[in-house]
Amino acid sequence: MVEVNNKGYGVLNPKVGLLWGDGIEPQGIKEICKGVMGAGFSIDHLVFGMGGGLLQKVNRDTERFAFKCSAQVQGGKLLKIQKNPLDRTKASKGGLLKLVRQLNIDGTSEIRTINNEYPLYHDMQPNLLEPVFENGRMLRVHTFEEVRNNAKSSSQEASTS
Repeated sequence: MVEVNNKGYGVLNPKVGLLWGDGIEPQGIKEICKGVMGAGFSIDHLVFGMGGGLLQKVNRDTERFAFKCSAQVQGGKLLKIQKNPLDRTKASKGGLLKLVRQLNIDGTSEIRTINNEYPLYHDMQPNLLEPVFENGRMLRVHTFEEVRNNAKSSSQEASTS
């Protein structure tokens, strides 16, 4: 049941709301609001999520970055899982992955993802990633101060490389 407010727009029950949080940006919010009001409804029940479009359009597409499953165990056997589309720039890595700092000949270093197909090299490099959640259990809780310090050191490192 819809009540009509003093401006003539239909208002939904306060226990009902609509959330839009994917691919949203300021112009999109305006268009959605205009459409809802054009259909005779109040926008009081709308909620917009804070996505990358509201943060300088930096998102997984602009950064060419996404998390994907890379391995799974079936019947006791480890299987590589990877995305291998026609657009090779969107291919993903398969297998058990590890993030390492690789030293270059010129003395600089870069962060690289490797897998354990190369056990000797793999074992020599410390993994920069640490498990924080596994099989429904939290293994490590980061404090807000730790997150801030990690972000600060990452941005300083990025500006010097």
